[in-house]
Order: sequence, then structure tokens, then C-alpha cells
Amino acid sequence: MSRLSVLMLDKDPVFLDRLSYTFSEISDSVQNISFIDEEQFLDRLYLDNKEIDAVIIPADSDMIDGISLAAAISGRFKDIEIIFSVSPCPGKALERLFLRSVQLRPFAVIVKPVEKEVMESIVKRLWESRNNKRNIITLSSGRRKILCRSSEIIMVRSQKRRILFTTENGEVCVYGQIQKIRSMLPDYFLNPHASYLVNARCIKSVESDFAVLRDGTRVPISRGRRHDFIEDIKRITSWGGGG
Repeated sequence: MSRLSVLMLDKDPVFLDRLSYTFSEISDSVQNISFIDEEQFLDRLYLDNKEIDAVIIPADSDMIDGISLAAAISGRFKDIEIIFSVSPCPGKALERLFLRSVQLRPFAVIVKPVEKEVMESIVKRLWESRNNKRNIITLSSGRRKILCRSSEIIMVRSQKRRILFTTENGEVCVYGQIQKIRSMLPDYFLNPHASYLVNARCIKSVESDFAVLRDGTRVPISRGRRHDFIEDIKRITSWGGGG
């Protein structure tokens, strides 16, 4: 089995040592490298970005602007998962952090001190995320067979028997049923409306009756699906805690 690769940044070496030890307790298939210097962290990130699965960075440090750093990483390296670490704080403070960073689609939030059970769940989901990113489906468009990575699909829309895929590389039209398409896709594709599937990682914001995607597309949310849709977004972004 290949190894997960995680880069960790924090000004507190004790926290980094504990986090590294926790990873070693969970599995020997997680390679984790710690940095207390932001410049050295970025040098390693830029050098090895194709091999890195996730970064763990502080979201509430006075010495590191984690939100801005995460935005820069997310904008340049779309396949690297962002995990925030935060000091213990009231629920309202965590909610404000969520609202501030929601456009970054963080993979998880861990609350210091680290709990092994939380990290076990995150490691499991990192493996699932890696597998999902590599998931390739075949779309039949007329006589053409098109291979498409699930992670590159932004939205799927049904128009009677026609299914329109919006991807990072353009649009593809096939024929079929949207629920059959849903069974082919990873669980980060959500069903806000009977005629739509959206990649949760492409959602920029949620308004009263619409999900707004990164390109500005507004996807309708059915009234009866809104609660489950919001809960699924929270589940996929994995806002968890410890301590």
C-alpha cells in the first residue's frame, strides 16, 4: 500500500510532536513532516506538492494567518486537502471560523489537544478522498466514450432523458437517468434538487433557495431537501473536534 503524505505547520513544537506520535499510533502508512517555520513549510510544499495528500495548519494563530495560507494552497494545489487546527474555543467561535473559511471547503478541523479517535477518522477519510479523486467514470456520448475523473465534474443536470455534465474541461451530454449517474459518483456529490447533482467541493456559498458554485452558477435547492443538503455539506467538510 502507498503512504499518505501530510505536512504539518505550527509554532508549537509540543503540539507537532504529539500529532506526529498520534499518526504513528494509528498507522505506519502515514508519512507526516512537521515545520515550525512557514517558509520551510512552503518550500517543501512547492517541491513535493504532487505527493502531498493534506496539510495541517493553524486557523487561529497570532503568528500564522492560516485562512490566507489555506486560500493560497487551495487556489494553487486543488488536490491537497486543508485541515485546520484550532485552540479550544466556544461553539460560536468555531462557527465564526467555519463561516470565514467555508469557501475554502476545509477537509476537517481538529481542536487541540489532539484526540486519537478524531485523527483515526480523518486518516480514514483521507484514504477515501484519495481513492475518490482517482475514481474515473466512463461517459457515452453518441459513439464516443469519454473518460472523466469524478473530481473534475462540477455539476450534473437532468433534462428529461438527457444528462448534461459540466466538467472543468467543458460540457458532455449523455442519455440516462440521474439517479443511475448518482450511483456511479462518490458521496461528495449531493442532490439539492431532483434534477441536479453538485460536487460539494465546488460550492462557494448557500443562499436561501440556491447553492452558488465557484463559477457563479446558481443551483436550485428544493425546500424538502434543504435541511439534508446543508447537513451533508457539514458532513463532507468534516467539522470535528477534540479535547
